[in-house]
Amino acid sequence: MVGPPAAGPRHPRRPVERSRRRERRGPHRRLQRDRRRTVARRRLVRGAIHDLGTLGGSSSTAVAVNERGQIVGHSETADGHRRAALWDRGRAIDLGTLPGDTTSSAVAINNAGQVLVSSYGTTNGAFLWQAGRRTPLRVAGGAVEPVDLNDRGVACGTVTASADGTTRAFRWQAGRLTQLATLGGSYGNAWAVTPTGIIVGSSRSASSPVPQAVFWPAPGR
Repeated sequence: MVGPPAAGPRHPRRPVERSRRRERRGPHRRLQRDRRRTVARRRLVRGAIHDLGTLGGSSSTAVAVNERGQIVGHSETADGHRRAALWDRGRAIDLGTLPGDTTSSAVAINNAGQVLVSSYGTTNGAFLWQAGRRTPLRVAGGAVEPVDLNDRGVACGTVTASADGTTRAFRWQAGRLTQLATLGGSYGNAWAVTPTGIIVGSSRSASSPVPQAVFWPAPGR
């Protein structure tokens, strides 16, 4: 009796071809994934990117937003000036300038709707805007450059003395501007304020022109 023919050798798997197919699909899939991520980043409000508009000019820039969705920055006006702007509920609001100035730019907004604004011209100062009211941040004999604002209404920035150009970090709170100490040199600069009122920045010592990172604690701490 003749038995069944011996089974022939099985065809080996072809991992190389499958790997090649994966390689061919790989770039396409990565491209699709990258496109999806790009589209997702643009979905800022209700699934789409939104043009906030201007104050009548041709350009505008947003720099900060709070948890209420209020956005601040600056915009060109119809007469060509740059003004601090607040975008709130689809409306662009001109925050104005200090008396005598022609240019302004918002730098920060907190969750109470207070806006910190730089104002340029004859004063080179700053103000806190809230519900249409401007509260100046001024110092005698110097220019004020604001940089940050927390939810307690504490602002910080840098004062440059008109006489000699030296700079000092400042804290502004409840209508009072206080210049902060340095490491012994003639330079101090503030960059940010924490929710608890700690200010961070840089300063120089009397023996070195190289700035060092520093922080100023909140009053009473």
